[in-house]
Order: sequence, then C-alpha cells, then structure tokens
Amino acid sequence: MRKKFFGEEVSTKWVARGLTKTLRNFAQNLTEFRESPNEAETQSVKHRHFVDLGTDWLILGIFGICLAWAILMATRGWNNPLSEAPRQTQTAITSYYLMRGGPFLNYETPVLGAPWSVPFEFPLYQWLVAKTTRIFDMPLDQTGRFVSELFFVLSLELLWILLSEFAIRPIFRLVFLTLVLVSPEYLFWSRAFVIESTAVFFCLAYLLFVVRYIRTRNAIDAVLAGLLGAIGVLVKLTTFPSFALAAGLIYVAKSWPDLKQLKSRKVVFRHALALVMFVCFPLFIGWLWVRHSDQIKVLNVAGVHLTSAALRSWNFGTLAQRFFPRTWGWLLLRSSYLLGSIKILLLPLVGLYFARHRVGVALISIAGFLAAPLIFTNLHVHHNYYVYANGGFLIAAVAWSIVGLLEGSNWRKLAGLAIFSICILCSIAGYYDGPHDKYYEIQTGDWTQEKRLGGLIKRSTAPEDVLLIFGLDWSPDLAYYSERRALMWPKWMAQDMDDPEFQEALKRLGDRQIGALIIAKDKVDSLLLAQATTRLRFIETPAYEDSTVAMYLRAP
Repeated sequence: MRKKFFGEEVSTKWVARGLTKTLRNFAQNLTEFRESPNEAETQSVKHRHFVDLGTDWLILGIFGICLAWAILMATRGWNNPLSEAPRQTQTAITSYYLMRGGPFLNYETPVLGAPWSVPFEFPLYQWLVAKTTRIFDMPLDQTGRFVSELFFVLSLELLWILLSEFAIRPIFRLVFLTLVLVSPEYLFWSRAFVIESTAVFFCLAYLLFVVRYIRTRNAIDAVLAGLLGAIGVLVKLTTFPSFALAAGLIYVAKSWPDLKQLKSRKVVFRHALALVMFVCFPLFIGWLWVRHSDQIKVLNVAGVHLTSAALRSWNFGTLAQRFFPRTWGWLLLRSSYLLGSIKILLLPLVGLYFARHRVGVALISIAGFLAAPLIFTNLHVHHNYYVYANGGFLIAAVAWSIVGLLEGSNWRKLAGLAIFSICILCSIAGYYDGPHDKYYEIQTGDWTQEKRLGGLIKRSTAPEDVLLIFGLDWSPDLAYYSERRALMWPKWMAQDMDDPEFQEALKRLGDRQIGALIIAKDKVDSLLLAQATTRLRFIETPAYEDSTVAMYLRAP
C-alpha cells in the first residue's frame, strides 16, 4: 500500500522499517547511557587511580629510605672485634683453622682440648669464609661479616621471588622486604660472624622450590627443594622445622583437591615424591650428619657431654617448661627484637580483621614462627640469636595484614600505610633502644679488651702452646685472638684438678705444654686456682689482671 506523506508517495512498509530502526537505535543509546559512567563515577575512577599511584610511590620512597638507613647501620662497628656478641668467635676460630689447612668434615674448634674436633653444624659457612679470605686476602673478621651479609641480601632476593609465586604485586612485595630490612634482629645479626643468614638462605630456597613444585608439578623442582632443604639442615638443623611446617601447610592447602582423590598412580607418585623430597630426604641427611658428629665428639673428654643424646634436654627443654609463664615471657622478649616491641602486633592483628582474604597465609606464617620455639624451647629461651631462624615468619604475618589492607578500598589503604609506617618507626626505635639488647650501642661500643689481651697472650706464649682457661665456657675470644689452642674447662665439668676426666684431658694434650692459665675471677674459687698454679708451675702473681680475668704465666 502506498500513501502520500508531505506530498510524496511512499510505501507504508518502508515507513514501518524506518520507525523500527529508529526505535532500536534509541533503545541501544539508552542502554549505553545507563551502562557508561557518569561524571561522578569517572571522577571516582580517576581518584582511585590517583590514590593507587600515590600509594605505590609512597611505598617505593619508604623502601628507598629504609634501605639506605639499613646499609648505613650495617656498617656501624664493621671493624669491631667479634667479642661484641656471643657465638661469633666460636664460628670464626673454625674458619681460622680451615684457612690454615685443617680438616673439613672433622673440622677443628680447638677450645675443649685434644682431639680438637667437636663438630656441631656442617661447616659450609665457615669454609666459604676461609676460602674467600684466602682468595681475596681479606681480614678474617670482616670477611665473615661480609659473607653473612651477602647471604642475607640473597635471602631478600629469594623472598621477592617467593612472593611472586603468591601473585603479590611487585610494589607490595617491598612491604615485606622493608620490614625485614629495619628489623633490629636481622639488622644486627646479618652483619655478625655467624651461620644464621646462611641457614635461612638455604631453607628459604627450599620453601621457594616447594611452592614452585605445587604450581609446576615438575620433578626437578621437587629434587631441588630436597637438596636445598638438606643443605639448610646441615648448616643449622634448628632452622629447618619452621620452613618445613610452612611448606607442608602450603602444600596441603594448595593440593587439597588432589589429596582427596588419590585415584591414579600418577597423582599418588606426585605426592609421594613431595613427601620424600620435602621431609624425608632433608631429615635423613641431617640424621647422618648428627650421627657422624656424635662419633667424633665422644673422642673428646668434654665432647662426650655434647652429643645429641647428652644435649637432648638442653636442646628441647622439658614438657613442663613449655607451660611456664616465665618461658613465654622470655620468648615474647626475643620476639620483640623483630619489630622493636611485641605490643606493635596488636595493630596488624586488628588490620587482619579487615583483610580477611589474607588470613590463611598469615596463619601459616604464624604457625611457621611458633614451630621453632615449640620444638627447641630451651634454646630459644637462652639464646637471643635463635629467633633469627623463625622471626621472618612473624614479620611476614604482619606484612600480610598490611598488604591485605593496601589491596582494599581507599580507607583500608590509608590504614595499611599507617600500620606500615608505625611498624617501621617502632623497629627503628627498638634498634636504638630495645627492651633488652640495645643493638646500636653494642655496634658502636668498645670491644677491644679481649683482642688486646689476646695479643698479649700471643706475645707471651709459643705457637704450639695451649691455654688452660677456667670460667669462660663457650667464649673462645682469647683463644681466637691469641691464635692459640685451648682447653677451656666447662663449668658443668668437675672443677677439681684431681678429677679423672680433667687428668685425662691434660694427658691427651701430649707434647703440647700449657703456656698460660686464664681464669674468670668471679667464677673460679681460690682452691682451684691454687691447685692449678702449684701443680702446673705457674707464677702465683698474675702477669695480667683486670676486673674480669687474670692471666698467669709459667715460671722461667
């Protein structure tokens, strides 16, 4: 049908098609209008982008400042004698004798008399220090600090890679690194002549390859995890459990659907390989080393009392000890070295409530932190440096809370930045004025007394002489700085010259003569001193004496 419109004759079908097309276009435009952001929404998107960009730059700036400060503080006291902190000279004296061509597996720590080998940990770190010292002709003390610091830096790199496995934005990974950098515990002990950072490096590498294996299911990753875990166990067995527990919890959480349906041989083999390489193999290698070291220790009179069986109570403590309020008071004090104050943990704990999507990994981190003191309770109570092994997990739990907030809305970002900043300031304050050990004062203090006395002993004795020392126990500073072997008679042995074990220790010295007698004045009674000077023919008047020690020399 055709009709006239404005004097033109047109088809009614054409008009209908045109009207339908117009209505369709109008409906489409209306939909696009409803779905497109209005001006207010556009401004909101721009604002969120601006906040994200500002947050990123702020975190980057904070990291840069903290990195510069940490490097500066690490250099404080770099040339200090190792007497500034315990355990350093015990590690250094092993490197010294390895550098002079001593045996490797049965390495010498000549402080408990002959035979001079009383091995505890596998001497990888000590050997690396000795080799580096010889190759680059560097001072031994500073080389030990450098190698320790190097492993700490490498551990930070491993942590960066590990966090990428959890799909953490690179800028948020800096939160973890920053909190570790400013931690008083890691700042101080990473520059010390000790094995702690080396053990953490290998255990962290083990954890990284465990997580990689969960993603790739590649047998090579599993084998590498097992090898690295075994090295970590050898370097320091007490460091491994925290990382093994964290690895196990992550593995179960990520592989739970597979574990519920063990139907195919391939799936069973995959999980069996994980069990063998992640747990059995490292612990088996550790058992072999402990067995070897025990066989060497029993050859020494004092070493008999230092085997794994003899030290079981000392290493693990008692069941009752785990329930003493005093025990947890000490453990909380040790934990305060990580963030400057234990009270600061309340803030990230509250923050975690508003970042519940990160609760799982935070709880795994807390479990990893608690594993070590729950297993080796007595060691963690008595030694302030043991928290180095597991402290990173507590810092990680705090960082997960902060990152969870930073991943949220604007007010959560501000809360995350606030907690992040407060934790940093608290850590820095704790480094300068901690609740117990003031690390900055230790690093900048005068620790030259033992080194000067060591020089005097070196000038007063022959190179093959042995030092007889009472009352200093596991503090071989004088033996190390005098470059002399020693019979340091421990306080847990009978303090009597007529004791059969002491007589046997003297007999095993063979042709070596005792060149100097050194006593801790407040720990040795006058009867023992009189016995020693009379029977060993030492002059009764000290050749050197200060407020803490006295040195006696042989009569001419």
